[in-house]
This record gives sequence, structure tokens and C-alpha cells, in this order.
Amino acid sequence: HHGIAVGNVIGSNLMNIGFVLGIAAMVRGIPIPVASPAILFFIGSALMVPLVLKKGWIGRKTGMTFLALYALFVVVLYWLQ
Repeated sequence: HHGIAVGNVIGSNLMNIGFVLGIAAMVRGIPIPVASPAILFFIGSALMVPLVLKKGWIGRKTGMTFLALYALFVVVLYWLQ
């Protein structure tokens, strides 16, 4: 069942990025501020992907790290608003 969970996460992200963002951009352009603090979090999570793939599985520590980064991301975005 682990393969289904990973496939579900990856498929959901690809769908959100490719389809939803694509449709929204077709309807009306989407400005993306380069200086956004969110970009640092995107880069950080993207850098973690090769580490997870090299390891071959996601353990509790890695899962907790992803959850902590997401919580930090939400707090930082809320604080900056």
C-alpha cells in the first residue's frame, strides 16, 4: 500500500501544478513575485526529494521533517500577511 500512497501524493501534486495552475493561467495571468519567501520553502522541499529517493523510503524522521517544514511555511506566510 506504500506505493499507492506515494503515487497518490505525486499524482495529486502533478494534477494541481499542471491542470489547475494551467487552467488558471489560461483564464487570467498569474503574477509570481520572485522575492516571495515561499520560493525558499519550494527550493528546500525540492532539495529533499533526491534524498528521499536515494534512501528509497520515507521514515518517521523524514515525515516529521516534512510536516515541520509545512507548519513553518504556514506560520511564516501567516506572519507576513
